[in-house]
Amino acid sequence: PILVNALCAELEVETVHAGVCARGRWRRGRPDGAIAVTPTTAPSGTRLRFTPDPQIFGDHRSDLRALLDQIDALVALRPGLVIDVRLASRRHEPEGLAARVRRVLRDPSATVASARRDVVTPDGPLTVDVALAFEPYRADPVIESFVNYQRSGSQGTHVDGLYDGIRRVFGGKRAAHASGLVAAVAVVLADVHWGNPTKERLVTPAVRAPVADVTAAALEAWGAA
Repeated sequence: PILVNALCAELEVETVHAGVCARGRWRRGRPDGAIAVTPTTAPSGTRLRFTPDPQIFGDHRSDLRALLDQIDALVALRPGLVIDVRLASRRHEPEGLAARVRRVLRDPSATVASARRDVVTPDGPLTVDVALAFEPYRADPVIESFVNYQRSGSQGTHVDGLYDGIRRVFGGKRAAHASGLVAAVAVVLADVHWGNPTKERLVTPAVRAPVADVTAAALEAWGAA
């Protein structure tokens, strides 16, 4: 928060807790008046409004399409999350990652295998979320991967685990299942290890087996449906 404040021409923070609302404003890191505290019946939560400082960033206009795509990813990763975007519409995706997969499929009514599970590993708690489908005549796989709600590359132990789970159910080699695969895989964990400076390849070993387990469970439930 201190860094964001220093980089903003204006920053407003409003937080509600236990029936009390506290609101403060800053301009270029300096307080713009005292913190105002008032009683309220509003639900608990925090709202931040800020304007990047043009003296630092110059033209700070955002790529709206990229921003909305990132918001759509966040609401798919957290199906209970609702994000209101005034320039567009309310973003909410109760179907989770399955919706991310379905939007790529030529047939949007196709069924998608999906599962989400919280796992306890020797390295700490891990949340695994997978969704996948196979589409005939698609040559190259389409895989979206996320680590701690941020996009990651198409390689890594979470992606390896996805393929492990597919092979466990269908057998064969990895390449045999790449053709036609449309999938999304996400993990949330505390102990993150990256294999490159750009944080595109996850190498945390404790991730692979749980992702394989959840993927296999999703496919087995999908096949039994």
